[in-house]
Amino acid sequence: MPRPIIYPDFRMVETNINAAMHLLYRGDHFLITNSTSERSITHKLAEYIQQLFPHWHVDCEYNRRGLNRPKAILNQNTSYPDIIIHKRNTKANLLVVETKSIHSTDHSDIHDKEKIKAYIEEPDYQYRFGLWICFFDELSNVVMNWFENRDGRRREVGRE
Repeated sequence: MPRPIIYPDFRMVETNINAAMHLLYRGDHFLITNSTSERSITHKLAEYIQQLFPHWHVDCEYNRRGLNRPKAILNQNTSYPDIIIHKRNTKANLLVVETKSIHSTDHSDIHDKEKIKAYIEEPDYQYRFGLWICFFDELSNVVMNWFENRDGRRREVGRE
């Protein structure tokens, strides 16, 4: 019989993500300040996150829903979240992350936050938490908006 999946609570997820952000800014600050692609930044961040969530899979731009089925939300054939923490080939989905860089030509968070909402509210996914990050050159300026799944609906953490 498979063991039940134990989900970390919000405080643990937030603490670990903050630690991963510190590691990213300490070890790979160059990627953030030199207009490298968002994918380069999220890849390195995912590596740091994986160290802090050893019993979960951490993937960038993961596009599968079970075996041989693409992830699809918002009437798209496929969708590629920037980073996810999940158990592959299960419905155990912990965190979906969408990001922007201050060096990007498009700083809008609207589409990214709609994707987070869809991943939290879609019955096939039901991520426990969502996070939108805007990378700035200095860690102290980074914007992080947290969301959680409350009864199948996305709610911003700290707001009702």
